[in-house]
Amino acid sequence: MICHTVFALIANDEVKHVIVGEFYDCNEIARLQYGQNAFAVEVTQIPTQAGDLFENGIFYRMVDGVKQIINPIPTAEQQCADLEEKVSELNELLTISQLALVDMMKGDI
Repeated sequence: MICHTVFALIANDEVKHVIVGEFYDCNEIARLQYGQNAFAVEVTQIPTQAGDLFENGIFYRMVDGVKQIINPIPTAEQQCADLEEKVSELNELLTISQLALVDMMKGDI
């Protein structure tokens, strides 16, 4: 569950500041602070900070002179869905293993 929406204020392809608020307000703050071409982008699940880059809708961070993509943090819902899929896969493997064990005990293998 998200309690606050986080926005990056972008100007000249750079994250200038990260703030909490509503889109309209954050977008207006970006334009007032950094010029008419500045804008806000919602980053609640993206761990970005001032100085990061924003190019073609993707956030990057320079690390030791290398531009690296900043991957979003999965939401609780995404984590649950991933875990449910893994549990399903494990249950399938367990069933196959159990069937193989039964066959071995019968002497079929």
